[in-house]
Amino acid sequence: MNLLAIEHMADTKGVVAVTEFSRKGMLENFAGPFSEDEFELMARMCASITIFIEMQGRLLTDFTTDADWDRCQGWVLWGADISLIAMRDTVSVVHSQEVSFNALIAETSAVSDRSYK
Repeated sequence: MNLLAIEHMADTKGVVAVTEFSRKGMLENFAGPFSEDEFELMARMCASITIFIEMQGRLLTDFTTDADWDRCQGWVLWGADISLIAMRDTVSVVHSQEVSFNALIAETSAVSDRSYK
């Protein structure tokens, strides 16, 4: 994803900030009111969570026959006021009551040019 796409997503109603991170947790692009140190911390945290969720998906797949858990594309950490929406290598910090989760997930999926597969 390029910086222009990140900035466009950050301008979406209800979005506070957007971070793009590498598989190793390195900060790649960011837009929003946080400091670069805060964005770097977010990148490391979100990369770790993504890897953990992918592992859980593979384990769930081993226990089921019909589910497609091993193709995890993202995760959501929902809070009453603030939530995180992660798709592939991008995470958005959002005001929970002001954003359409479905629309933001669809937009992030459409513009993300990388996958963890």
